[in-house]
Amino acid sequence: QAAAIAASRPRQVAQTEISANYTLTLTDEASVIASTAGTLVIVTVPTNASVAFPVGAIVDLERRAIGDLAIAAASGVTIHSAEFGRILSGQWLQARLQKIAADTWVLTGSLSAFNPATISGLKLWLDANAITGLSDGDAVATWADKSGNSRDATAAGAAQPTYKTGIVNSKPTVRFNGTANYMATATTPALAQPNSVFWVGKLSNAWVGDGAFFDSTTALKSMAEVYPLDTKAYQMYADSAINSSTRRTTSAYRLYEAVFNGASSSLVADGQTQATGNPGAGGFAGVRIGSRGNGTKFLNGDIAEILVYSGTLTTAQTNLIRSYLNSKYMSAANRIIADGDSLTYGTGSTGGLTFPAQLATLTGRTAVNVAIPGKTMTSIRDETATLPYGGLTNDIMVLYVGTA
Repeated sequence: QAAAIAASRPRQVAQTEISANYTLTLTDEASVIASTAGTLVIVTVPTNASVAFPVGAIVDLERRAIGDLAIAAASGVTIHSAEFGRILSGQWLQARLQKIAADTWVLTGSLSAFNPATISGLKLWLDANAITGLSDGDAVATWADKSGNSRDATAAGAAQPTYKTGIVNSKPTVRFNGTANYMATATTPALAQPNSVFWVGKLSNAWVGDGAFFDSTTALKSMAEVYPLDTKAYQMYADSAINSSTRRTTSAYRLYEAVFNGASSSLVADGQTQATGNPGAGGFAGVRIGSRGNGTKFLNGDIAEILVYSGTLTTAQTNLIRSYLNSKYMSAANRIIADGDSLTYGTGSTGGLTFPAQLATLTGRTAVNVAIPGKTMTSIRDETATLPYGGLTNDIMVLYVGTA
């Protein structure tokens, strides 16, 4: 009888209490990770290559204190959840992670959608999906700030960009015409370095010249600028400049990240580093979107969302923001990865005539061109062993290679 009673008792589950950001380890399988922190704690799900949880593995999560508990995916990991639930926003709430494929997990439970303001230091948050009262093709006079700081971006007359609906993953964008459109906040936020900017944007297929995604409102201070030249595909500028030799991509919406931090500055696109070094020490005096602060270099393309933070973010915080923006805009069902050599890269082609650009036009999907002239099948094979690119999962990958 005693043995029968013992057998009927619930299994004792191991528990790990955490009070700081935490990355799951293999011993966390079939256990409870409980946060006892008074501030935000981020639990990161690692890649299968770094921690090989078996498919079917379960990890339970619990918030036991007043600090929010967030779940982030390391670059290369996909977490599926309803309405992008990533936060246990109330004390004693619980959630469960279950691994369903090598780098794919499902998250269920008492979850709230991730709010970028959960991460401290958010100074500006512009989201085209939050614009109200406009129809497709309308001019945008005000882009409301969601950060809680009331730093709306405004434009008047010919400077007003266009509101476009159903553009990226069925969500709207703000479109800049490359000749006169821009929006600007007031002279706040005034941010000295370091600061961090995340945005989802696209260059026009008809891209000609160069233009800035953003800058300081009244002067050339903190700017990520895109050039069409192979030798200056991306540029960061903050009283000086660093450039990337990686080509720009038209027709594709990309998740960009710019960290302005002196010699430790970096520019990243879709999880891939484009440029590092020292772009100077300039900071923000307000934010101008769609052109340089001096009224030149107008953007010919779209911006769906932009986040500006003071300071640098931790890896866990960066992964959480990447997960949020990738899940929101970079649906695998709408994206094609195109790799190869100069044939795919588009050497000699202009005006969006590369194979990937044409494929995007014909299919209505986003085509991400990761090709580099000189690649071989061997180098591509080695690259695909580390897919997905930039932490993105993809339904289709296309290879164009002209030489062995």
